[in-house]
Amino acid sequence: MSNELGKTLAEIFGDKYIIPLYQRNFAWRTEEIHQLLQDIHESCHKNPKGNYYVGSLVVMKRHNGDYEVIDGQQRLTVISLIAILLGKLPRPILFYDSRPEVQEFFELLCKNPGDLKDALCLPAPSLFYLKDACEFLKTATADLPDGLEGHAQYLADPQFAEFFMNHVILVRNEIPEDTDVAAYFEIMNNRGEQLQKHEIVKAQMMDKIKVMRDGAEVHDTVRQSLFAQIWDACSQMDVPIQRLFPAKDRESFFGKQYDCFLGDRFVPLGDAFEPCEKKKSYSLSDILDGNADVGVGKMLESEDENETEIYAYSSIIDFPNFLMHVLRLYCHVHDEVEVKIHGKNAEVPLNEKDLLTIYSENGNQIDSMEFIKLLLFCRTVFDRFIVKTTEDSSDQEDGRKWVLLKPTRYESSWKYTSSFEGEKGRQLVAALSMLQVTFRTRIYKTWLYAALEWLHGKCGEDGNLGAISADAYLESLHGWMLKYYDRQGFLIPRIPDGETPSDANSYSLGTATPHFLFNFIDYLYWHEWRRAPDKYSWLGLRDFVFKYWNSVEHHRAQNKAEGCQCVDNLGNLCLVSKSSNSRLSDRDVKEKVEVYGKGNLGLNRQIIYAETLASGWVWGNEQIRKHYNEIAALLDGRNSILSAVSNLPEDKAILDIS
Repeated sequence: MSNELGKTLAEIFGDKYIIPLYQRNFAWRTEEIHQLLQDIHESCHKNPKGNYYVGSLVVMKRHNGDYEVIDGQQRLTVISLIAILLGKLPRPILFYDSRPEVQEFFELLCKNPGDLKDALCLPAPSLFYLKDACEFLKTATADLPDGLEGHAQYLADPQFAEFFMNHVILVRNEIPEDTDVAAYFEIMNNRGEQLQKHEIVKAQMMDKIKVMRDGAEVHDTVRQSLFAQIWDACSQMDVPIQRLFPAKDRESFFGKQYDCFLGDRFVPLGDAFEPCEKKKSYSLSDILDGNADVGVGKMLESEDENETEIYAYSSIIDFPNFLMHVLRLYCHVHDEVEVKIHGKNAEVPLNEKDLLTIYSENGNQIDSMEFIKLLLFCRTVFDRFIVKTTEDSSDQEDGRKWVLLKPTRYESSWKYTSSFEGEKGRQLVAALSMLQVTFRTRIYKTWLYAALEWLHGKCGEDGNLGAISADAYLESLHGWMLKYYDRQGFLIPRIPDGETPSDANSYSLGTATPHFLFNFIDYLYWHEWRRAPDKYSWLGLRDFVFKYWNSVEHHRAQNKAEGCQCVDNLGNLCLVSKSSNSRLSDRDVKEKVEVYGKGNLGLNRQIIYAETLASGWVWGNEQIRKHYNEIAALLDGRNSILSAVSNLPEDKAILDIS
């Protein structure tokens, strides 16, 4: 039995729940669903008569008796899917203010829970993770008690079904109908509830989208729906943005070839829009100003186009941190915005932990619809001009490869192709991947902000993304690298002949050497080698791909330093993966070169290995001094090396870095 707040799922399913506009699309991944099912199963088998508390649901009761879901939508969606597939939910309990495609998905599931084909064939991009969840629940396997081998098996387990409906408890908290939802979110967050910060900001931004009607200010549901559609699409960072809009809307947002950003020229009515009278076209300005004569109606029917290659990738940043970049750019673009943090002038920080603080103090200066337009612009250029990773089964190191892709549309199909072809594309992938592996965390990516700001300044919002020059873009990235190098104040003097490297006459920080320096050295070597391969031909160098190498390796090991006083010198160091470092740490230099000298190695490491071989396996003070001076000369020439990159002809290309 349940108490007044805690209700069994059988009791929960007796009511109707409305998902309001400001709520995001379903976004739980299979790992989260797997964990929930595992927990319920363990509880079921340990104590079949006990209760399992699945969490809380915050709702607000509407005049008609339906419950508006304030918090807990993701959890409620998952338990609804499970109940449907168990055959315990003959009709949907979830309804949507403006997502008819999701409504249709649940209706088809309830109609035939034994056959997912019709529901899974719906083309709407907003169903991306719902489809994944259903397929996972039907087919995925997991480690389960009592010999059960997979989810499909226990969905047919009567003991589990009875426990799920009558002993899984959801605590339903009801708030008053006149509650200010945006203020509630903020208060609950301050009390430590696990609410998504960006969802709070979304609710607050949508609450500001209003229009005057009959002398009163009311919410503008048309523009709110447009805002929600764009926000939800942009929030799914691991899926190309064009795939997250229905086929009928892609051309309206992204042009005939899906490779533009149309800005003020045209905005579609979107999934949830249908003209009240005859179909019309509206500019973004019309909708921003509230002049579009449209109403919410049934989703327009359309068949999706044939996407010949399905791309899903891993983004280098998550959505909350991406929002911070857009917020900073918004404040830079709009000079009238004066950013305050705790009452003092400040720059918008690039860390999502500050999202609520920034918006609570500065949100009154931000126009919601102008912000959503900038968000879509930034997400569009991010997809096209910033590297991602995709799976690569041929890569033995980490199974991922770097890509820089744009959509390409044909007569009846479309796919993703290289954003920049040939040598220029390879150079940009190398530059961007070098920056990413160096600054790998998802916060404080100042190089990424600099790239977005530059891209915005170059093409503004006129939609002509094709006007971005590969040479100009690469030059801007190189400018950032060089400025960053100079700001670090690296002192890397040459060591005179006859002197032994030491802390006094050289750069010798050992494992404290910044990883940027190692990656920058590899990057300079890469360009020098490609520009003048004959200069390095005796070394037998191979092309390589930047990876997340994060451990400093002493080529001459610290425990084998007899007779060598400079093992911490830059000339004796290279960057490797942590697993490689543990394998290499106690080896002598000959074994390192012979056993671990193959595969994807940075050029600095390759050169150290080649010079070790050439010296007859001797790697001591003189060899380290020589290599150190080579690095010092390379770094001294950094400006000329990178300024010459744009002049590298296509026939000098050696291997494809991607």
